[in-house]
Amino acid sequence: MRRLEFKNSFTRFYKLLSSEDQIRTDKAIQFLMASLEAGHLRHGLGIKKLRGDIWQIRVDSRIRVCFKAENNVVRLILVGNHEDIRNFLKNI
Repeated sequence: MRRLEFKNSFTRFYKLLSSEDQIRTDKAIQFLMASLEAGHLRHGLGIKKLRGDIWQIRVDSRIRVCFKAENNVVRLILVGNHEDIRNFLKNI
């Protein structure tokens, strides 16, 4: 079973989301975890490799979640819009 780790950057941006966006984000993360457990990443996640071992799933047309999946840990790095993700990638 995989476990979730929340980076401070994820938590900080998550708190800025509306409650509706938080619910959608939570559902997307649950879907991601279920897909990883099943060993098959579904296309419905809008999954995309961004850089190195950093991946992105699409919550909706505006919101993305960046994560790393290593061994049995999924590290949630950032949640935000396309611009937030791009700025994050520039600074790593």
